[in-house]
Amino acid sequence: MRKKKREDAKEKMELKEKMGELEKKLKSAEEETSKVKIQKLEIEKEADKKQLEAYQKVVETTEQSLEFLREKEELQRLILDLLNKMAGLEARVPQ
Repeated sequence: MRKKKREDAKEKMELKEKMGELEKKLKSAEEETSKVKIQKLEIEKEADKKQLEAYQKVVETTEQSLEFLREKEELQRLILDLLNKMAGLEARVPQ
């Protein structure tokens, strides 16, 4: 009976030690998981930042293109006005 109690006590101690080790491993794994999650969030944040910069560049380029097209349209209007004036002057000049 005493031997059985000693064996049971020994087995109980071994189980407590294993449980302690497993708890340490679990805590370590949870910490590692948290680190990985933080890294993932940082990577996603950086990717979002890069994507925003790319979108801002697209908007900037589009605005420049629109400004160029507005200037081109204005120049075409001026050329058309000049051509109309020249045509009007030619019509008044006797042949």
